[in-house]
Amino acid sequence: MSNEMQKEPDTEAAIAALEKLAETPNEKRLTLKERIAEPRMYDAIKRAQRARHSPADIARILSGEGIEISPATLGVYLREIEREQRGDNNAKSSKKRTDTKPKETDNSAGTAKGTAGGDNGAKPETAGKTLTRKPGMGGGFSPENL
Repeated sequence: MSNEMQKEPDTEAAIAALEKLAETPNEKRLTLKERIAEPRMYDAIKRAQRARHSPADIARILSGEGIEISPATLGVYLREIEREQRGDNNAKSSKKRTDTKPKETDNSAGTAKGTAGGDNGAKPETAGKTLTRKPGMGGGFSPENL
């Protein structure tokens, strides 16, 4: 058995070593998007686009150099990177959001306000009546049909 004392860990030295390590990213661990977003890479791609090279041409060159990417993925990443650089809040989303909430209508025309089929407390004047004729084109009906 050895009576040697165990050395106390040097926390400050460990922190300094980790900070030095953090200064240089591990190139092997970058995501594909991070590789495309790297300033020199991104600028080279944008120059190729300005020279009227297609996304397929650019993707073929990148794939030949070991960066496997499809033209479609390249396009998506470039759009996302551009939005991030502009500072858009919705930079990660590539889909357009649409307002699915129905618009409220003016109640003076006899139509109910609020969402379709919802009960907002107001009773439409056609409540309790039954349909006497088939609806016109489009399946809609008006109070005159009741």
